[in-house]
Amino acid sequence: MDSQIITSYKNFLTNGKTERECVTQIIKMAEKNGYKDISNYKTLKKGDKVYITKMNKAIALFQIGSGALENGINFLCAHIDSPRLDAKQN
Repeated sequence: MDSQIITSYKNFLTNGKTERECVTQIIKMAEKNGYKDISNYKTLKKGDKVYITKMNKAIALFQIGSGALENGINFLCAHIDSPRLDAKQN
């Protein structure tokens, strides 16, 4: 395995101890790769790369394709589950 990938992943885990920290990192990586916040668009066209966040705890990235939605869609999904201790008042 590529040591650069391993180092990058370790840094991601070190800096992403909560969902919000992970989302912040993902946004930075996405924007480096041409993704923009969907709120910057009124309409989308083929090739647009956009993301949307939910309460800064979830993120979805989309690349707009050229085919009709009726012909199908491809999804690649994962979820953020950062180990941590949550202290809550009773």
